[in-house]
Amino acid sequence: MPEADEDGSTTRISLRLPEGLKTRVDDAASTEGLSVNSWLVRTIQKVLAAPAQDQPTQNFTQTGRRMTGWVR
Repeated sequence: MPEADEDGSTTRISLRLPEGLKTRVDDAASTEGLSVNSWLVRTIQKVLAAPAQDQPTQNFTQTGRRMTGWVR
């Protein structure tokens, strides 16, 4: 089970994913025997714990509701 905050609290967010990405997340979670929520929490924790050089590089601009750019 993913690590909880020190006080044990959780929060709810709404996440919109493209259908193809949602399918890939579902498949990855299922393969590892996890719920989608547990898989997402664990994956996010891994990314945030990685050293800075392993983090993706981002360059984007946002105008209104549209975002353009690239991620490496």
